[in-house]
Amino acid sequence: THKEGEPPRSPGVNSRHDAPNAPIIVVRGDFPRYVAANAEKYYRVGILTYTNGAYPKNCVVKRLGSRPEEYAANLFDCLRALDHEGAEVIFAQDIDCKGINLATNNRLYKAAGYRIAKEAGT
Repeated sequence: THKEGEPPRSPGVNSRHDAPNAPIIVVRGDFPRYVAANAEKYYRVGILTYTNGAYPKNCVVKRLGSRPEEYAANLFDCLRALDHEGAEVIFAQDIDCKGINLATNNRLYKAAGYRIAKEAGT
């Protein structure tokens, strides 16, 4: 196991490997509803999603793509872009854990430090 403050012994061992500076909250359930209920608590919110939708004006939206292969390829570029655009928090839409998405979700959960919010309504 990896201990905080020690360098990781191998890539991917650090629980926040390649994570942006802004904290990430992975949202399970009704993503638009969660964003609508929580975005006003922050000055600038990063939105990481794979669906289209309208979000509050204080949100910066990055879409992972339309196919699982694109989610995997774009994940960390999107997270870094949200960091560079000044997001103080990132709300990330949970990704269905099937096929290649299992690995993508694993990387997303690690980057989020396993911070997961559950929104009822789905």
